[in-house]
Amino acid sequence: MSTSVLALSFCLLPLPTLSFRFQMLARGKGVFLSRLRRQSVRGLILTRKGRLNAMNECSQAFDASGISVVVAEEDMTNELTQVINWAYRGKENTSPWTTESHLLEGERITTTAMKNLISTQDPKKSQIFAAVALRSDGKQRTILGSIHAEYREDNRAEFGLFAVDPSVQSAGIGRMLLNRAESHAIKNWGTKEAVMYLLDVREDLYQWYKRRGYIRTGVKVPFPVAANVGNPKVELRFDELVKHM
Repeated sequence: MSTSVLALSFCLLPLPTLSFRFQMLARGKGVFLSRLRRQSVRGLILTRKGRLNAMNECSQAFDASGISVVVAEEDMTNELTQVINWAYRGKENTSPWTTESHLLEGERITTTAMKNLISTQDPKKSQIFAAVALRSDGKQRTILGSIHAEYREDNRAEFGLFAVDPSVQSAGIGRMLLNRAESHAIKNWGTKEAVMYLLDVREDLYQWYKRRGYIRTGVKVPFPVAANVGNPKVELRFDELVKHM
């Protein structure tokens, strides 16, 4: 991992956590690496100079308070497609805990499909949100994650394409995206329930959703092989998760 990616990871942490990470740097390389491994950053070897460069770049490149969740625009198509496929299928030199690459192959979404979703957005029916980090100069941005909110005829909101760049996972970005999608559904659609679908073999991910109020209903849904969202390596089904909002 380059120091630029590491710097972004540091900058995305809340200030108290960021301070704690720097304390770990002072206490020793072993503790620092241990903390990073918990965030799925593996095989990282930093020299003292590299650590200082990362900290310096952090202050110059990304502002921790500069992350916002916005409605996706068409010029975000390529970046959003890339981030989603990274999160679901893996990204080089990372070990994202959200990956399904051991279960599926092929793209989660194509650029064409993403462009179509963005161009046909309707605040009353379908909205795609993107987590965006702005550089301090305001001239460049980086797409960090996404979520798709869709209104259903049963008066429930369905969330999908929920993804965070593997390089910056475990920094609270997923929580920001989910909060925005839920708020939109409540305010604009008057929905009282949210539904999501999760592969039933992903117990680790289920525990994350459960902590945010999403509970299994017992409903199982077959994997949509014909939907062009990936080719299963094994037989797969989805669990339906519901949250009362």
